[in-house]
Amino acid sequence: MTSCPHRRFTGAPCGGAVLPTGYCAECGRAEKDDPGLPQLPEKPMEFGPKELLALPEHEPRAPEERLISAQSPLRIGMTCSSAECGTAFVPPYTEGPVPIEGYCPACRERYSYRPELTRGDVLGDKYEVIGPIAHGGQGWVYLARDTNLRDVVAVKGLLNRYEEDGAAKADVERRNLVAIRHPRIVQIRDFIARSDKSGKVTGAYIVMDDVGDRTLQAVVEETRRGKFVLDIEDVAAYGCQILEALGHLHAGGEKQFVYGDMKPSNVVHHKDGVKVIDLGGLREQGQSEPPAHVTHGYMAPEAEGAATLTVAHDLHTVGVTLRELATWAVGDDVPGLGTASFRWVVERATREDPERRFADAQEMAGQLRGALREIRALRGKSDPPEPSAYFRPSAQLLGARLGTVPGLDHWLARLRRDRHSPPTAPALDLGAPTPTEIARCLPVPRRYPGYPQTSQFEISSGYDRSAWCRAWTSCRTGR
Repeated sequence: MTSCPHRRFTGAPCGGAVLPTGYCAECGRAEKDDPGLPQLPEKPMEFGPKELLALPEHEPRAPEERLISAQSPLRIGMTCSSAECGTAFVPPYTEGPVPIEGYCPACRERYSYRPELTRGDVLGDKYEVIGPIAHGGQGWVYLARDTNLRDVVAVKGLLNRYEEDGAAKADVERRNLVAIRHPRIVQIRDFIARSDKSGKVTGAYIVMDDVGDRTLQAVVEETRRGKFVLDIEDVAAYGCQILEALGHLHAGGEKQFVYGDMKPSNVVHHKDGVKVIDLGGLREQGQSEPPAHVTHGYMAPEAEGAATLTVAHDLHTVGVTLRELATWAVGDDVPGLGTASFRWVVERATREDPERRFADAQEMAGQLRGALREIRALRGKSDPPEPSAYFRPSAQLLGARLGTVPGLDHWLARLRRDRHSPPTAPALDLGAPTPTEIARCLPVPRRYPGYPQTSQFEISSGYDRSAWCRAWTSCRTGR
């Protein structure tokens, strides 16, 4: 049997064997089929972006291309509008396809998961609805045209217009969004309350900037269909920018927030960066009501049944997101430990014990950025140096004597020779640093604030730097 000529999404050879039927036993593609995957560069230096943290430029699709049918099947589980009832519309309460609107079979409370806004509707006398484009776990998202500014905006409303605590959820999201201003987070523009016939506020619409629909989940889908090459450098850049946004939420100002529901479908590749969207699960740290929305498979183990979420939970969701993206990324071509360093960052972020994860988003971003620089260096790329957050600058340059030409004294010190003998030049010092010089020139690690015992290593003026480095590294990695 012959080897399969195709490759995996990661860039490595398929490795499967072509069966007598003509199809590969590993990937299932025919030996003579078009592989359907874009060609990869020949040189490692040509993989990934040319600059550090750079992402491909992407413009949003036209509004009309992004509309979906209001009759499209919902990809969520529907439940009763009453929080007290909470019946899920699954057997034994229902059989077959569940209608998107009707009455709860248990308590007869009305529900409707049909988009409430249709083309031509006008909100707040200024936003003309174009149509629905998506729905999440908590709300429908529509496109609308701002009749004053003449641009397109995104409008988020409730998924179930009769939801009992819908007004409270919308108000929480509005207050949270107003308190946040960051270039990596979608920006709120307006808030329009919705009332019933009696004047009671039953919900609201949140008007936000339109950042397109190319979520990281869509990037994975494009990669799977062979329309896009996702590189491991892109994945690391996505992670650094996501952590930049979460770090802003966690640090905050007067309020500190936890995002709660990070996953590929909640991040959009907008132009040359990312935008974190769907802040419906955003909560102040320590806030327990209303319950935060999380996604099984991404949430941290300790979040199961927990009343509040933590920073450690957010870092876990980022780690799972990066691990999922990396399975589709080209990275097998990287020599050395580049991709291994990336995997160690993900492994630490997703540890079962929250105390053994990263201390905060900034720490995780620093480690991820270091892994990215290592990958790029191993591919032969040269990036400008930057100050280290973990080491102090060296007082002396290591190997500063390398290649220096000896002075005049060196040549005058030659021994006298017999005039009949050939001249003998003294041995040249190659300038290689001695072990003592190497020890003196090594950068000294900065004190790690998360480990108070580091101060003990600075008591003696004659401590062994190598021992200090090993102890410091152990503190940082948890190994």
